[in-house]
Amino acid sequence: MLSRYGFNNGTGLQPEGLSESSTFRWSATTGYSLSALRAAEVSNSKSLWRANQSRFSIQPTSLLTRPSKRKIHFPMELTVGITGASGAIYAHRTLVHLAASGAVARINLILSDSAKTVAMVELGFDLRSADEKKINEWIGLPSDSKMVRLHRLDNMAATPSSGSHPQAGMIIVPCSMGTLGAIASGAGTNLIHRAADVTLKEGRKLVIVPRETPYNAIHLENMLKLSRAGATILAASPGFYHRPQTIEALVDHLCFRILDQFNVPHSTSTRWKGE
Repeated sequence: MLSRYGFNNGTGLQPEGLSESSTFRWSATTGYSLSALRAAEVSNSKSLWRANQSRFSIQPTSLLTRPSKRKIHFPMELTVGITGASGAIYAHRTLVHLAASGAVARINLILSDSAKTVAMVELGFDLRSADEKKINEWIGLPSDSKMVRLHRLDNMAATPSSGSHPQAGMIIVPCSMGTLGAIASGAGTNLIHRAADVTLKEGRKLVIVPRETPYNAIHLENMLKLSRAGATILAASPGFYHRPQTIEALVDHLCFRILDQFNVPHSTSTRWKGE
């Protein structure tokens, strides 16, 4: 029973009449020791609960609780993964805005092979043999900028693969359903999968931008599983209330929502300001 419940003081008993489908965090102000509580659990837990009911505060939480959010420090380091889903323009504009924000010191960039192909098809930009200088050109940075660090997809020794390397979090934009499934299953095979897994286990911010339609039940279940594990599912569903006149303006609305997840400053031109 003790393993099924989380308690602020490391102890606890199951109170009478509480649902088995929820966990309960107790803020206990009793004077009982750990050994006394465990003995009481075996011998007479219900009586102990009734006698001390007024001395406990109960806060129901989800059975699968989200990890606590770490404080984000500026300028920050972020990992950005780009996969082979359609929507390379979302990746491009997100990188452009991150680079221009002044809030980001380092971007660890990881591209899948399919992402390079999609960028060529959709944007006409060849990333198939890209290096950091080529990436800088793509997102409008000086050619000698050191902001972007490009990592090979198969380099499982890269800095984003370790939780001991500090950074604010990770964005996967766009995220293919294959990548989504690999992360949800915990059976990652490349650096994007591993970096996402590390981000979750360290309680850092993981923003996943799926770009697929329609979703089948497997896709939806994987998104729910990752949401419960602490990820933010930010689907590539831009709004129209800012009356975009160009595709870029439409895309930027979604990219700004991505930046909002890390409190990265950006233009407020697409923000709803009320009536």
